[in-house]
Amino acid sequence: MKSDSIQRDWLAGIVAGISLSLTPFVVFIRHQGYLIIRPEILICFTALIVLGLVFGLLMESGGRFSRAPVFASLIAVTFDIQLTDPNPALLWVVFGATLVAGWFIRGRFLRITAVILAVMLGASFVSPASQKGVRTRNIPEATDKDESLPVFLHLILDEHIGVEGIPKEFDRDGYHAENLRDAYVDRGFRVFGRAYSQYYNTWVSLPHIFNFDHTAGTEYATKRTRKGTKGFRVTKNRYLNRMRKKGYRIHVYQTEFLGYCGEKGVPIASCYTYGLETLSSIERSGMSTGDKLRMILGVYSRLSKIMVDLRVPPVRLSSLSAMGVLGSLRDDLLNATPGDMFLVHLMLPHYPYAYDEDCTMRGDPWSWLYSYDPDMEPLKNDLKSRAERYPPYLDQVACTTKRFGQMFDALDEAELFEDMTILIHSDHGSRISLRVPHLEAAGSRLREEDTIDCFSTLFAVKAPGITPGYDRRLLPLGPLFEQFVKHGRVPPKTEWAGEQQVYFKRSDDPSVIHPMPEFRRRLSPHTPER
Repeated sequence: MKSDSIQRDWLAGIVAGISLSLTPFVVFIRHQGYLIIRPEILICFTALIVLGLVFGLLMESGGRFSRAPVFASLIAVTFDIQLTDPNPALLWVVFGATLVAGWFIRGRFLRITAVILAVMLGASFVSPASQKGVRTRNIPEATDKDESLPVFLHLILDEHIGVEGIPKEFDRDGYHAENLRDAYVDRGFRVFGRAYSQYYNTWVSLPHIFNFDHTAGTEYATKRTRKGTKGFRVTKNRYLNRMRKKGYRIHVYQTEFLGYCGEKGVPIASCYTYGLETLSSIERSGMSTGDKLRMILGVYSRLSKIMVDLRVPPVRLSSLSAMGVLGSLRDDLLNATPGDMFLVHLMLPHYPYAYDEDCTMRGDPWSWLYSYDPDMEPLKNDLKSRAERYPPYLDQVACTTKRFGQMFDALDEAELFEDMTILIHSDHGSRISLRVPHLEAAGSRLREEDTIDCFSTLFAVKAPGITPGYDRRLLPLGPLFEQFVKHGRVPPKTEWAGEQQVYFKRSDDPSVIHPMPEFRRRLSPHTPER
């Protein structure tokens, strides 16, 4: 009987180890909507089962002296993965409490614990699977609209540099800058090639322009946003309030990082939220099984605060996730009717730089770069890493422009494009700079090129009363946005736009004002498309 009892304890330890190793990953994959029977997932399952077997054997190898710490460690890691941004103190409390409990878990209690964990594992396989994006519909009074208003598309392209902000050193013949300008001008847009954001961060820049405030420093954004578990939410939005009162039925496409829906007083007809790290964007790609496996484990590891604190190299899919949204957006626009407004925030051409200029995914995901070199912290880059990053970034800018051109062509074929009002802008520049305008030491030595990299911003608009063409005035994003939204035009000259300045942030001062330098490049004259 004794040997039989010992055997059952070994079995219980193995069941507990496998269940604790596998359950968080199954929940993660189900939440991602990734097909479980794909080879890369089955490989992960096999590896985690083996790992769980090892943990189970370790738990029982030394009795309570090994069972308690191994069991406590697995429980703490499960909490670490399942909770969004857990407090380290909480993880230590969980570890300590489980360590004490594990000391007394043996015999029948160990078997009961193993059965409970096995049931949890089984339940994780039948939990509801998530989709690429979550669409919600809000209160009924958001559905009425003024059908005399044109369909309004407002596109925010995250991290998109302006036309003349593209560094000449990486675009000597003007290929990228002129193609960007011409792609929009030839479709009837007015493009402001020297527009610039006054703020470096998305969650600061957009609340400023949405509330028509262009003079406050960076501390203002904390009054207009609320930090949540995954990102920020805009808590005051005078812009959407204005558009709703004007008669628009508002539809929102948003990321988990910055939310616009749910604000009291702004009825939203529909809200589509997509994840920044959506694995379904690689599920049916031409990527090899091994590369998919590494990407999946990379995204999974980022759920762990422990792994983040250990500075495990980041894996990001934000640009791929955004690209996957374009099909749904196109379908919604093709079905839109007068009075519909779409506010769309896309992580394009935001890093990682995964697409070439023809929108073909780069074969090796480990060649995808970010706007920063992790080895340079607290700076951003050196000359070499900046030179490595700009060409693939400019390719992704070209890809983004191409995809929107294709969408506009589809709307044109449906005889919808001509009557639409379209506003396109970014929130800040490429930010592929040597230094950042955050740190006091870095900001004080920021070069003119760095300032342009950080703040130069795309701004293009197509609307009645707006003359198509190219505008080279040095104009800040906020006043440009306000003039168009409130008056439907952009006044002549520049005095109305205020001081030509940007805000740097430092630790000892909420905001530091710096002048925005003049852009130093010129392009060949625009030749209208015949």
